Amino acid sequence: MKTRDTIILLVVVAVCGLFIFLYERNLPTTGEKEERQGRILSLLDIEKVTRIALEGPEHTTVIVREGSTDEWKLTSPVQAEADAAMVDGLLSDLEFLESDRKVPKATSAQRKSFGLVTPSVEVEVEMKGATLRFVLGAEAEAGGVYLALDGDDTVYVVETMSVESLRRKPSEFREKRLLGRTAGGLTDLRVTHQDGTTVRLVSTARGWELNVGDGGAERASQKAADQVTRSLASLRALEFLEDGVKEHERGKKGFASTPPTVSYTREDGVKGSLAFGESCGPRHDDAAVKALVMPGGILVCVGQAARDAILTPVEELRLASPVEVDAFEVQSIEAQRAGKVTMRVEREGESAWIITAPGEPAAAEPVAVEALIDTLNRSRSTGYAPLPADLATVGLDPLGGTELTIIDVAGQQVEHLWLGARPDGTFTFRREGESVYATLGADPVLATAHEAWALFSRTVVSRDYFEAVRFSVEGQLAHELVKKEGAWAFVVPEGMPADAADVRDTVETACGLEAVRFIAAATPEALEANGLARPAFEIEVSFEKDGVPADPAVPDVVRILVGNETEDGRAAFVEGASAIFVLSGQVALRLTRPLADRGALAAVTADAASITLTRGAAQETFTVSAGKVSAHASGQPGLFDLADVQAFFASLVTLRASWVASYGPPPPAAGLASAVLTITVAPASAQAEPATMRFGTRFTPKTEEMFHARVGGVDATFGVDVALVEPLL
Repeated sequence: MKTRDTIILLVVVAVCGLFIFLYERNLPTTGEKEERQGRILSLLDIEKVTRIALEGPEHTTVIVREGSTDEWKLTSPVQAEADAAMVDGLLSDLEFLESDRKVPKATSAQRKSFGLVTPSVEVEVEMKGATLRFVLGAEAEAGGVYLALDGDDTVYVVETMSVESLRRKPSEFREKRLLGRTAGGLTDLRVTHQDGTTVRLVSTARGWELNVGDGGAERASQKAADQVTRSLASLRALEFLEDGVKEHERGKKGFASTPPTVSYTREDGVKGSLAFGESCGPRHDDAAVKALVMPGGILVCVGQAARDAILTPVEELRLASPVEVDAFEVQSIEAQRAGKVTMRVEREGESAWIITAPGEPAAAEPVAVEALIDTLNRSRSTGYAPLPADLATVGLDPLGGTELTIIDVAGQQVEHLWLGARPDGTFTFRREGESVYATLGADPVLATAHEAWALFSRTVVSRDYFEAVRFSVEGQLAHELVKKEGAWAFVVPEGMPADAADVRDTVETACGLEAVRFIAAATPEALEANGLARPAFEIEVSFEKDGVPADPAVPDVVRILVGNETEDGRAAFVEGASAIFVLSGQVALRLTRPLADRGALAAVTADAASITLTRGAAQETFTVSAGKVSAHASGQPGLFDLADVQAFFASLVTLRASWVASYGPPPPAAGLASAVLTITVAPASAQAEPATMRFGTRFTPKTEEMFHARVGGVDATFGVDVALVEPLL
């Protein structure tokens, strides 16, 4: 073979191969053919579809895939973005289209009777390298719809639901988001309300900035501004009514002469506007209103709730609180006055806080820090006004105001403001970069926002109970106890039996003392004002280390002063600390209660032989056998019910008085000089002395009513539950 013939043959083979490649690459593979077996449009490859045309008796819909963006666009009857989800749904319906039954080799007469000569919908689907055409006919009597493929003499019957998407109106394939599917974020938004009020939101590096009318820049509520911009960016048409409406035609279309309007600028620089009009009517249950979108003059119905979110009132757009921060994102808070740092608190770990200024680092109370952040976030302004030339008149001058700086966990300054106190107890604030100031109501947390002590740990004493060896109280109550060999005993009053449980509970409370809140720095003036210069009680707890007493010259003592009553407890101070705090009323009562043995009344029942009850001038004696009251012995028979006496004695055996009222002689008000009931218990042993209990007047030291009571040999007055004694009276 000649060389020239060989070359020609090779060229022919190459051309054939190229043709086969270019032709067959757009055809389904063998595997794809098997997968699509039984489907009517077996050649359809939805990934390669570039154009869809649906022609009906009333309208024609044309949708194309744009080459550069690979996104769907509606080109007929209007030019608009297409709803990708609706187009994908249409293609999915076509891809899986199957027939219920077939009419092979249908005649012309049959095709006419099936409605295929004048079809209800003509469909054309273009792909790269191929075009599919078919028509829909009439409804079949047995159900379904007739369908005929171009070039195929078989007529198919398909389920009606499977071709519903082919009968949709063009507007149903239109992108419903009025700002477009690629709107992205918004950078500038101007809202004009029906009353003429104009509000502008501008996106800045610090967040949304608010301008009301011709006023200066203010901080917008980021949450409210985000809600407005999200509502606009995602605003959807419920129904497309008309295209090409001119702005001057708004009045005829249901819009007021000065309708609420919104002008916007997108991140990509695209600008536009919307005007809102009247209700769309009962078809939408009055839950939709008209909107005119410019440019384009697109008249649509939108949800009324979405419109209302976009037209958020000015009052809700303003940042009414001093700050708007996420508490979990705060790393530090610093306060300055007259250029000096008065408080700095920094996060340590997930939930701990440390006060790092002024002075040495100290633990902060997480709840107090969270309360400060929460108060700054939740306080609401009662009004705004332009900044005066003299900031001192509104409490915001550099000398009198508090400068607060909040840093986030990324080290960025997220808030910077000035907080001022006014003579009437209210507050003012202004944020950095704003030309207005706002007023706030009185608030104790804001009053101490610049004070480090306000954030101190609520644990004001943290000592080991097992190292405590002495406990004393001086003041309205006086006693002293010492611990020897693990047991507490009274030194004062001498010989008083101690209640081991109460003593431990009281001393443990002092060793781990918790404050309700802090109320002032421990200045001489504040100590005097809170009754701590001359305290009602002075409590001391002495400690030793590892069983070794402290140096007598430098005793290890915690001294707690208790002063005036407050609305939530009593003012208190730990000597050597820098702040005055409030003790809860319950804790103050526990620290200053008498600690006599509340089981002293039960002790008289040991080895009892009889019990005598005296009421006024009459008395009755009962015998006691095997620890139980058994029978009447002497005295006035029937004065007391035997069952009541038995129940009383049974309770007395394990009785623990509800309260210790006082040490020493009973107060006159206790009514024990003329007791309402006297109980004498005679022991079985002749060497032992009888024990006597007396019950006096009623009183209510806490919440339950009690009788004053005393027992011989114990120089203390107790409180006993009225339910124990009352049956005998």
